[in-house]
Amino acid sequence: MGRALDPKLEGQLDFVISSDVFEHVPPPVDIAFENTRRMLRPGGLFVLEGYTPAQLEYKTGGPGVVENLYTEDWVRSTADPIEVRSRIERLRAAHEHQHRRPTVDEDGILTFGERWVALAPGDVALARVLCEQFTNLVAREDLRRCAVPPCSDATLAVKLYRLRRHLTQVGLRLTTIRSRGCILESAQAAQPTVESVG
Repeated sequence: MGRALDPKLEGQLDFVISSDVFEHVPPPVDIAFENTRRMLRPGGLFVLEGYTPAQLEYKTGGPGVVENLYTEDWVRSTADPIEVRSRIERLRAAHEHQHRRPTVDEDGILTFGERWVALAPGDVALARVLCEQFTNLVAREDLRRCAVPPCSDATLAVKLYRLRRHLTQVGLRLTTIRSRGCILESAQAAQPTVESVG
């Protein structure tokens, strides 16, 4: 990558994915980036994953030289500003969507994002354990034990049915995994997204 590009490779690729590679290329790394750009067809995509300078504090791997780490300014300097703003907004929205978690307060109010719903006292314990394990499977036995009072599978099914109606009001989806348990997730995240590229 750091040498002259073989002319036969120019414009041959639709995309290049680089995960933790370019920060190990000896200087001048610009040659490697230029060669990658030249290998792409018009409209091709280059996905770059690497370390930021914060990695030096973690001491868990990656290059130990700050010059080989990526900063936001470095990424911005090589891309179209409109495209960068658009991608940042999409990444920010995806991050916020992924990292916001539902909560149940001491008064039994379930909150997710800007939306909230009051829960019946019998639903609070179930909702709390589902929220604590957000996007993870909660075993059926754990759900039965935390129900107030602890209950059978049939009673649990009724309680989950009632709770599911409240969850949809705040944009959450409760998925039952047959004979295993349930997963609470964002209703928006549970639906596949279709994105137009052009």
